[in-house]
Amino acid sequence: MKHTPGPWEVTHGLNEGYIASESQGFVPIRTPFREGVHKHNDPEVIANAHLIAASPDLLAAAEKAAEYLRSVGQASKGPGLEETYCDVMGAIQAARGKQR
Repeated sequence: MKHTPGPWEVTHGLNEGYIASESQGFVPIRTPFREGVHKHNDPEVIANAHLIAASPDLLAAAEKAAEYLRSVGQASKGPGLEETYCDVMGAIQAARGKQR
């Protein structure tokens, strides 16, 4: 499963209320707003929108961190290193739609 390429952003103005990618023109990915349920200025909904929009960057950072942890783990087994590596890999698998 492949996600829409980032970067993603929370849109304002004409296409307000969407999380979108402009990698191939404006591509609406998701809206965390539901008319009649959420207010566009609800701080929690806005925070959720920004978290969702950061997902491609967070996944890329997690993949880099996993590679680093894997390479460091080969040289030394520090306390918590293996557990941290497993946590990062679990998050990466979840982002890719696979079971942890």
